[in-house]
Amino acid sequence: MRFGATILGSGTIIPTSDRRATSILVEIEDRSLLLDCGPCTVDSMAKIHYRFSDIGRIFITHLHPDHTLGLPHMMAALNQIELEDELHTVTVYGPSGLRWFFQRMNLLYGSTKPRKFFVDLVELGTAALSLPGGIKVRTAPMVHGEAPALAYRIDYRGKSLVYSGDTEYTLDLVSLANGADTLISECSFPDSHSRKGHMTPSKVGMTAEQSRVKKLVVVHMYPEVESTDIKGVISEIFDGEIYIAEDLFQITI
Repeated sequence: MRFGATILGSGTIIPTSDRRATSILVEIEDRSLLLDCGPCTVDSMAKIHYRFSDIGRIFITHLHPDHTLGLPHMMAALNQIELEDELHTVTVYGPSGLRWFFQRMNLLYGSTKPRKFFVDLVELGTAALSLPGGIKVRTAPMVHGEAPALAYRIDYRGKSLVYSGDTEYTLDLVSLANGADTLISECSFPDSHSRKGHMTPSKVGMTAEQSRVKKLVVVHMYPEVESTDIKGVISEIFDGEIYIAEDLFQITI
């Protein structure tokens, strides 16, 4: 059974020399899902020799630029290549406002309007989805300022992956991640400089410990938190496996 994730981008909206903004490729048998689509997502796929045209479903946590700017790139690129299927469809899931986002994206960038493929837009709140191949996806609302935000849980044959997106500590994430094999969590700022709408290492550790996950993968790190001992702080609270992700980091679920 193949169920794994590649962190295409482990960073934030602040550019650094070694971290692209957030996106995660999830591969389950012969199917692929994309979680968020930040800038350089398509470039990262090229680095691992993955065809961006193989992405059929994209799950957006919220509509901030570091999680969505790869969408116009991908849509425009799809218009420039030959697709094997005349009915090639990309289904994009996201919070309230997703359709509004695409309407204005297509007005701003005419080259993103589908010509050789179709886009199906699905706005979600708290939801439970059954996808082809026995893949189950559940969502929960997160706390990220005024922006509607979601976390996603993917279950397949007794294995589970949860991705927090951007959020501050919330029991809704603890509940969604309960008993999961792997939690991919944002960890934006150090405990000494916490900000609303985001988590610090201690809050990430608390979330992982309370949800009883087996593995924790830390992503979405601003430069301020990278200068601290992220793993050390988390390990004082959570005794499972801890990975501080880098771009193109891979993990088996």
